Amino acid sequence: MTAKELVTQVFARWEQGDQTSFFDALAEDVQWTAMGSTPISGHYTSKAEYLEQVYQPLRARFSWGEF
Repeated sequence: MTAKELVTQVFARWEQGDQTSFFDALAEDVQWTAMGSTPISGHYTSKAEYLEQVYQPLRARFSWGEF
């Protein structure tokens, strides 16, 4: 499977309500940059840091359900 196919599959699953596939696909040392000047803007250097400082606040704000 190519990287493009994997990403396409992961986001298609997320659209169907499967958030776990996305987070399972992230490397532990993922580098993630959220652009802008929002409370979650910044550069994150691990999966744990991304989940704690970006995803969890977004989930709480938008009530997306369980992860």
